[in-house]
Amino acid sequence: MSRALVIIDIQKDYFPGGRMELVGSEAAAGRAHELLSAFRDSGEPVIHIQHIWDSDDAPFFAPDTDGVQIHPMLLPQDDERHIVKHHANAFLETPLADELRPGMSVVPTIDTKQQVLRRASRSDRRAEM
Repeated sequence: MSRALVIIDIQKDYFPGGRMELVGSEAAAGRAHELLSAFRDSGEPVIHIQHIWDSDDAPFFAPDTDGVQIHPMLLPQDDERHIVKHHANAFLETPLADELRPGMSVVPTIDTKQQVLRRASRSDRRAEM
């Protein structure tokens, strides 16, 4: 069975100095980097999901701000897929479902704020299959 690493919303606004700083964000990014390195070393697919809040009055992840940028430790490489989303759900109005092959095991790396949303995304993915 093949697998893919999906890195979701690990962006600067969640880190010290960002608009929505989360406790433990640095540790989470460090662990995500370990996983990312392992997947890169093995040649397995990596998909980066970046949330851009499509609104001029966005409280965080606002377009054209430093905080919307993916954390520097986890920047996509040229051969890795980068998907921009505009909703909490990573499958809604994105090509993520098309990127994941049937039978592929997904290893999600998600910051703590996204745990509830991850469950919603999984349910939506199952409904699409």
